[in-house]
Amino acid sequence: MKIRKIWMISSSLAFLPLCVVAGAADLNQEAAISAKANDQADQVDGGANDENGKNQKEKIVQPEVQYLPESSYSATGFYGGGGLGFESVKNQFKKASGTSSATASTTNTSDKIKKSNSGLLASVFGGYNFQFDKVLFGLECSVNIKPSKTETEVEFDSVKRDVSVRRRYGFGIGPRVGYNFGGLIVYAKLGTDITKYGIKSKSKADTTKETKKNSHKTVIQTALGAEQNFGQWFVRGECSKSFGKNLGTFEGAKVTSGAWGGTIGAGYRF
Repeated sequence: MKIRKIWMISSSLAFLPLCVVAGAADLNQEAAISAKANDQADQVDGGANDENGKNQKEKIVQPEVQYLPESSYSATGFYGGGGLGFESVKNQFKKASGTSSATASTTNTSDKIKKSNSGLLASVFGGYNFQFDKVLFGLECSVNIKPSKTETEVEFDSVKRDVSVRRRYGFGIGPRVGYNFGGLIVYAKLGTDITKYGIKSKSKADTTKETKKNSHKTVIQTALGAEQNFGQWFVRGECSKSFGKNLGTFEGAKVTSGAWGGTIGAGYRF
């Protein structure tokens, strides 16, 4: 019996190292699996960090460029408005054939007498524009109130008279062409203006003797201007030139009248 007990104890002791070795192997395997899992997690995190860093680097090296859109403002359509300004009128009295020389209080004996004066100019305008790309084509009509008056003392056939020429009103029409600088329009006009003139002569010797003559004349008119747009509204500045027109013979003199002026106004595009 003693020998059997001793053999059993010896056998148990012989298998003890094997159990220890097997347990250690299991622990090593679990540690290896855990380490591998940690390595994979680190690789995923590192890849994400590398990707984020790459994206940030690309954003820094290649920033997105934003381009401002070109102005899409178009002046095509109907418009209307009004303006106020001044007009400088220059009248000329020239001796007609068979008439003695003309004299004026400001000159000596002469065949020509020139007189200038300035006055108020008011206008109402309207028209239609067609814009192709940035080039503007249009047709404009206007009504101009021109209370400009010039008066001078002249002498024909030894008779002194006070002669005055007044530009009363006019109707203008003509094409215009311009260029749209993204809201600022610069334009030129060439057209005709039908103006009513009033000519009056009064004798210096007999103030009750007065001669009047009204006439409508068509004159050539040019203009340069600019418009600045504010949405549908715009402001305008314009300079115009009316070429000299022969108003006919009056009291022994050929009367010619011309003018230039400037207005500032506002309008609305429909």
